[in-house]
Formats: sequence, structure tokens, C-alpha cells
Amino acid sequence: MSADVLARLRAADPAIGMPPEGVDDRERLRRAIVAAPLDSLARSQRRPVRPRWALVAGLALAIILLTAAAVWARTVLLAPSPLRESAPGWRQVPLDAAWKAALADHVVALSRRVSLVPLACGDDGRTFFAALSSKGYSGVVRVDAVTSRVTGIRRFAHPRTDQAWGAGAFDGRWLVWGESHTLEDPTISTVWSWDSRTGKVREIGVPGRAFASRFWAGSEPVVRDGLVTWTQAVNAAGLGAVHVIDLATGRDRIVHRGKVTESFFVAGGLVVWGRATEPAGIAVTGAADARTGARVALPAALAGARAADDLATDGTAVAYAGPHLDTLWWSPSLQTPPRRLFNVVQPYPIDDSIQVAGRYISFSVAPHSYLADTRSRRYAEISAGGWTLLGTSSLVIAEPAAGKAVHPISDVVFLPLRSLPAMPAGT
Repeated sequence: MSADVLARLRAADPAIGMPPEGVDDRERLRRAIVAAPLDSLARSQRRPVRPRWALVAGLALAIILLTAAAVWARTVLLAPSPLRESAPGWRQVPLDAAWKAALADHVVALSRRVSLVPLACGDDGRTFFAALSSKGYSGVVRVDAVTSRVTGIRRFAHPRTDQAWGAGAFDGRWLVWGESHTLEDPTISTVWSWDSRTGKVREIGVPGRAFASRFWAGSEPVVRDGLVTWTQAVNAAGLGAVHVIDLATGRDRIVHRGKVTESFFVAGGLVVWGRATEPAGIAVTGAADARTGARVALPAALAGARAADDLATDGTAVAYAGPHLDTLWWSPSLQTPPRRLFNVVQPYPIDDSIQVAGRYISFSVAPHSYLADTRSRRYAEISAGGWTLLGTSSLVIAEPAAGKAVHPISDVVFLPLRSLPAMPAGT
């Protein structure tokens, strides 16, 4: 994340403690934005003053605090939407009674008792994967959102410091995720896979040997049709390799070497990669057959992506932020060039949380989180401070915690896509 983006985020809400500059971890940045509440002022450590002056000082301080709170609420929480529609026919609508009831009635009961950090959506419209932290068990689990029943997948060796960090991915059979083993720097340390048919857990990725580091130098893993891809740096000059691992056989194929920073899958059995650009984002630069490594032409929806930040795809639809995080682009298919949907009112950037699944797009302009319906061309704010996961069959919303903690407890809302209310008509 570039320094100018961090500066804009601080300007948007100075009360939020941001990570140190130079820490380029998208998930850490996002959760720092949405999980940090206003800190209460510490009591003064000065010697007591005379009662009359203490009263005057107390009243003055109260006025200052109330004024500051009102300004913060007006400029951040109660501010008009930071979005402007760019595409014809699009409009923001307020949540109606049906949506408010759905959000209130679909809180996962378990999330109010233990710390749950959602990692990936299941494919059944009923389950999701999460990092769970409790006295009895800490590790990666599968959660039944209706019954709150938990299936343990991998227990953390060090419950306080180990954590599944970054978004996981699930393709209907295989789950992949990254883990960190320190609170000081939650960069991925290892990558794991889990076979839902056999229950087997396997370590499939470790930090590159070319670096004297115990942390991952590369992109997060993505899984599709039993194949996993990621990029991994091979030297300090910025060169890297695009890996594709067949989880059934364990074969690790390198399909491209060069200046690469990110890779992902699209329909047709293709692996696509890109390199970092300035001031932000990636330029999509190549594609290959994921199983053979043979180079192929880039699909039209990706060929023009030269500065795409936080590019997301369900394999067919594509969505990403523009190079300054001030626009949102979308294409319904790989054969269609993307078009701009929204402009963002500065200094509010689109953060690194874009998700796309079929007709829906979820994204955030901190602290606002939105869901857009591309069929009705309407969008609504679904959380004031939370973040979302959007899968092929469900929407998961992690609401902000009430206070700071190593493993905070906060509501997790689980909504099957088939039961989503229609977007309100608005006025």
C-alpha cells in the first residue's frame, strides 16, 4: 500500500490508528481500519488543581470532546456517501425493513461467544471457514452458520500468536490459507491446504529460500478446480515465479518467471498474472494454461487492466479499483472490456476488500461497506465499519469489534445469496 494512500486514510479518520508505513499487508491494513474504535482519553496525570479551575477545565474539555465527536461523526459516520455514480442508471439506495431484518436475524450465534475471523465462504449456502480463538480450541475451522456447529481443521500450535491471516480460498473441495506465527508482523509464514473429502491437511508453501526471512515473499494462494496458484519472489531485485500446484498429485509447476507480484485463475483453466505498477495496483501481463503452462492470449476483460488495484474475479466477472483507489471498474464477462461504475469523493479511497460473485460486487470505502447488484444497478451500505466476504452462494459480514483485543469478539452475519432481499427501489 503506497504512502499517499495511507496518508489519505489518516486524513479520512485521524482517530484510527494505522499500521506503520512500509507494512504492505492488505488484510492487516483493512482490519486496522475497521476494528479500531476511538480510544478514550487517559485521565490527566497532573497534580490536582483548585476546584473552581478544575470545574472550568472540565467544562472546557467536555466541550472540546463533544465538538470533536460531533465533527468526527458528521465527517465520517454521518457523512453523505463518498461515492459518485459514473455509469448511467446506477444509484445508491437506503436499506429497507427487509434488509435490516435479514442482517439482524442472521448473526451467527457462535460469533457472540468466541472470536471468529472469516476466511472463506463455503459452496453450500450454509457454511463458512474461519480462524476461531477460544479457551478450548484455537485454529482454522468450518462453521455451520445455522447451528453454530464447528468442524476443526487445523489447531494452532501457539494459540496466542498463531493466526490465519489474509483471505483463504475454497473451491468446493479444497481449502487453502496462509498462517502467521507472530503478532509483531502478521505476514504469511506458511501456506496450508485441506481436503474436505479426506480431512487431510498439508503444508504446501513456505518462505522462499532466497531470502533470509521466515516470512512469505509473494501473493496469497488462490484455489480453483483442485489447482493452487501464487507468486513467490526469488530474489531481492523483484523477480518472481508463478506457481501452480495440483493438489491431487502434489506437482508444483512454474508457469512463468519474471517481474510478477500476483496470480489468479479465470474460467477456461487459465492462470493469469501481473506485476506491480506505480502509484498502485498491478498490470495484468500474461496468461497460460494452468495444467500445461502453454502461453495464451489475455481475455479482453483483463488485457486493458494496466493499473488494477485489488483485482477480484469469480472466474468470469471481474472487478477492481483504479490506480489511485478512486474508481471502481467492473466487467460481467472475460470477453467484455470493463467499465467504470463509481468515482470516489476524496479523500476516501476504495480499500483492499473488493469481492465479486455473479451479479454482486462487495467493496468498502472505509468505514462504509457496500453491496452492489449489477442486475438492478443499485447499491446499498450494508455495514458502517465492517468488512465482507462474497462467495458463489453466500455473503459474510464481519462487524467491527467493540474494543481492541488480540482476538476480538464481534458479530458475524451470514446471508445465503439465494435468500438476499431484493435491492430496495429507493426514492
